[in-house]
Amino acid sequence: MATKKEQLKTINQMIAEAEVKDLRKIERAVDKNASIVFEYRKQGEEPETRVVQLENLLVSESGDRYVNGHDLIRNEARSFRLDRIKAGSVRSVR
Repeated sequence: MATKKEQLKTINQMIAEAEVKDLRKIERAVDKNASIVFEYRKQGEEPETRVVQLENLLVSESGDRYVNGHDLIRNEARSFRLDRIKAGSVRSVR
């Protein structure tokens, strides 16, 4: 049986792998100017489903990574910090 430390390491690895997969999906969607769906959590709030037509990825001066696009639910241009997108929640709109 795995120790709590080993279990935590496994969970952290799974989250990291999900984040890498999500980033790849986001990069592909940006290249295709495609739309994606994801769960997004603003600081201090519960996650919300977002549907976004992606435009570009950028890195802020502080090193935070963002994706910019048109939020199809709110019908507004928005920026989303990548570390606030729930790991494993990114999927393509078909």
